Amino acid sequence: EESFARAGALAAAGCAPVSDQRGSAEYKRHVAGVLTHRALRRATARAVQLRPSHDVRPAHDVRPAHEVRLARPGQR
Repeated sequence: EESFARAGALAAAGCAPVSDQRGSAEYKRHVAGVLTHRALRRATARAVQLRPSHDVRPAHDVRPAHEVRLARPGQR
């Protein structure tokens, strides 16, 4: 899980989004990190045929991305 968080931070730091009507550059960097972390966690779970349960539930939501409203940085 710590490696996934680090990869998410690297993805956020390594992207160069632009602010537009769909969101600020800061928000888009945040989303890049969250989506990277989520994708790695899900891929690992699938690779070991493990479904998230109460004892391994990640810090972030496990619903499909289209069903999740992401918080902007600084919000919960």
